[in-house]
Order: sequence, then C-alpha cells, then structure tokens
Amino acid sequence: GAGTSTFQGTGSPNGTDSNQGIYITGSGTQVLASFGATNFSGTGGGTGNLNGGIRVDLGATVAGSNDASISMTGTGANGTNNSEGVAILSGASVSTVSGGLTFNGDASGTGNSGVHISDLGSTVTTDTGTISATGIASGTGSSNQGIFIENDAIVSQTEVGAGTSTFQGTGSPNGTD
Repeated sequence: GAGTSTFQGTGSPNGTDSNQGIYITGSGTQVLASFGATNFSGTGGGTGNLNGGIRVDLGATVAGSNDASISMTGTGANGTNNSEGVAILSGASVSTVSGGLTFNGDASGTGNSGVHISDLGSTVTTDTGTISATGIASGTGSSNQGIFIENDAIVSQTEVGAGTSTFQGTGSPNGTD
C-alpha cells in the first residue's frame, strides 16, 4: 500500500517578517503524490508580516492523483498582515482526483484569516473527493476572517456524485470592522 508523506515546519519566533512554517512558491515548484496521504503542518513565527503557518503561492502546485489525499494544518503567528493559518495565493493550485482535501487554519494578530484563498488562477479543486475547510481568526483590528475566498479564486468539486464538502469559518470576536 501507499505510505504517508509528512511535511512539518516552524518559522523563527525571533524574526520579524517572512517566517512561514511551510512556504511553497514559484510556478515550477510542485509537490506531487500518487497514492496515500500527504500532510502539511506549519506554524508561523515572528511579529511582523508574512508569518503564516502554510503559504502556497506564485503558481506553485500541490497535487494528488489517483486516491491521494492532501491535508494542510497551519497556525499563523501573532503578527500583522498576511500571517494566515493556510494561504493559497497568486495563481497557486491545490488539487486531488478522488482523495480528500482538508484545510485547517488558525490565525491571530491583526488582519489575518484562518484559511485564505485569493487571486486569479488560484484553485482548490477535486474531481470526486471532498473539500473540508475550517478557519478560525482571533485577531484584533480589521479583516480577521475565518475563511476568506476572494479575487477570482476558484474552489470546486468537478464531478457529479462527489461527496459533501464543508466550510466552517469563525471570524474574530475581537475585531473592529
């Protein structure tokens, strides 16, 4: 049978900006799986911007073929903007064929989302699998969404008969806007 692949990362707690737990970036960058589970677990560090748990951006691809599943669990640092739990941005894609896609994101700080999917060309898709997303934001100030999908991003199940997908977002009770 197929094994499990696990990626774990923690950003520096002593930094200011760009201390992601896991950062997958660039149009030629691919993480591919054919069978089994691929699990990502990231915790951001630092006190400033871009200190998310997991960030996939600038056209990078994370893909599971056959029955491979993908799970991303991210915790953003208590920093400022762009320190999301899980972020899929700027033309990045995360997809499976029949395996499930799971996103769990937790963000604190100011202006951060638990799960953030944004920008033209950014896609989260499965053919016959399910998509499960849980996002929690607990920051102060404005723009603290549990789950934030925006700017022409696409989230979809493409085949008839696919299972039920679930999205559960909790915005910050501490926010101002």
